[in-house]
Amino acid sequence: MKFKSISTKLQLSFMVILLIVLVIISTITFINLNEQQSEATKNLNQSNVLLNELVELKKEETLGIAKYFADDSRIVDALRSKDKNKMSEFASEVFVSFNESLGLSVFEIGDREGVVFFPGA
Repeated sequence: MKFKSISTKLQLSFMVILLIVLVIISTITFINLNEQQSEATKNLNQSNVLLNELVELKKEETLGIAKYFADDSRIVDALRSKDKNKMSEFASEVFVSFNESLGLSVFEIGDREGVVFFPGA
């Protein structure tokens, strides 16, 4: 195939150069996108690990508090006797303390079946 006019040769050259530039830019963009996606995945995994560690710490802390109160004879006696006034005296103090120190907005005490005995909110 012979190109006779210089205009046709210039147009063909321009198209070839444009195609080469387009391929180079596309390749660079693809590589950068893959690197960014890999970095985002890595950051997401790190955040997930940190969040799981934080949840585990909070879970252990909460379990410790729950065990402490489960062993408190005032709570056990009030639950066994179903004396809401006795429970209210103790639990109200605890709720106010937790509200001030932790910003706790809800504090409930219930039995093993999940029945709420003291709703402190």
